[in-house]
This record gives sequence, C-alpha cells and structure tokens, in this order.
Amino acid sequence: MNCAERKDLILLYAFDQLEPAEEAHLTAHLREGCPRCIGELAAARTISGLVALAAPPVGSSPAVKERLMKQIADSKVVPFRDGPSTAPPIGVRRWPAFAVGALLAASVTAIVILIPARREVDELRGHLASARDSVHALETRVATAEANLRSMGSPPPG
Repeated sequence: MNCAERKDLILLYAFDQLEPAEEAHLTAHLREGCPRCIGELAAARTISGLVALAAPPVGSSPAVKERLMKQIADSKVVPFRDGPSTAPPIGVRRWPAFAVGALLAASVTAIVILIPARREVDELRGHLASARDSVHALETRVATAEANLRSMGSPPPG
C-alpha cells in the first residue's frame, strides 16, 4: 500500500473509525516517519477538530435542567466554594517548577560541556590520524634502511 492509498485511512484514523488491524498497520507506518502521511494526519486532525466546532450548540430543555438541579440539591455533594480547600500544600505545588528548573539547568550544563568536548574529541582524532601517518612513514623508512643495510652487508653477486 502506498501513501496515496493511505489517505482515506488517515482520515478515518483521525476520527477514530479504523478497525484495529488497519490502525496497527497505519500507526506502524506513521512511526517510520513518513513525512507525507504525517502531514496528511495533521490535516485530518485539523478537519476533525473543525467538524466538531461546526455543529451548532444545543441547549438543554428546561425539564432536563430542573431534574439536574433537583438531583444536585438532593445529593450530599458540597459545593467547592463552601467546602474544604482541595488545593495541594504549598510544597507539593512547587516541586514541578523545581523539577523543570533542574532539568533545564542540567540540559544547559550538558550542552555547555558536550559541545567543547565534542570539538576536543574531533581535534584528538585528527592528531591520532596524523600520528598514524607519521608511524607509517617511519615504518617505511625503517624497512628501506634495513633493505639498504642488508644489501651493503652481503657479498657482491658473483
């Protein structure tokens, strides 16, 4: 199946109308990162959101509202403004902000440390390559010198 054939499936996926097998196949393809299908999915989700907003609002009938208000009055539910405070303690509300701050600081620190380290690693790799070339050149000179010495020490052909 090619991406053009998946277009209708993507629209059905945005409206949660695919069969499980089709959905599994499509999500596997989307996870592969196909830019065309991901773009189609973004467009389909926009359409699904616009369809929901296109429906005219419907008010409830007075009878429904009256029944609901009676059920609320008969229940033991305490209105929020009159009941006990359900706000979390102050320390509990602060930890996400501290966690985000710590994560941001760790990220910036990692970037500040890793960028120069990466440059240093690249520089060291260059030095290593240069040293390997020098070793190879010296090995070649040694082999040549040994060959010259052997030729000098051997009796002339004769």
